[in-house]
Amino acid sequence: MEIIVLPSQEARASALTTGQVDFTSRTAARDVTTFKANPQFALSMDPTLYLDMVYINWAKKPLDDKRVRQALNYAVDREEIFTGVYGELGAIAWAGVIPPTHWAYGDANKKPFPHDLQKAKDLLREAGYGPGEASIDCRIGRTTDERRTGQLMKAQLEEAGFKINLK
Repeated sequence: MEIIVLPSQEARASALTTGQVDFTSRTAARDVTTFKANPQFALSMDPTLYLDMVYINWAKKPLDDKRVRQALNYAVDREEIFTGVYGELGAIAWAGVIPPTHWAYGDANKKPFPHDLQKAKDLLREAGYGPGEASIDCRIGRTTDERRTGQLMKAQLEEAGFKINLK
């Protein structure tokens, strides 16, 4: 067996399509549709605990203010991100790391922060930030899906009044 390290989702999908490799993991969500439609490929898509998360540094302004963190949560439209990036793959883990397909999922995990743009704007204003004044530096992942998620989140957060600097 030969193991080839291919750092990008695009390279892995291309190598599989051209026959350079016999299997791969973590292809971009948009490639799954292509592989599903091709009888040459067999997909294994069992539920996992893989997830994308946002980590917040509470010690740094403006995120040291609970109202700003709450505004961030209300500003993000998780359903739009999920549909726009992952389509039919997976499920939204509304609170914590447990998706609805997991045996430990319960009522406590249901939608603590529904998308509410006006509430996000109000919370930012209460915290003393006008439009574009709550500036946050964000590092986004390297995969196609992580980059697409970062771009969608940036647009949603800026609509709520944040200034987002993607790195």
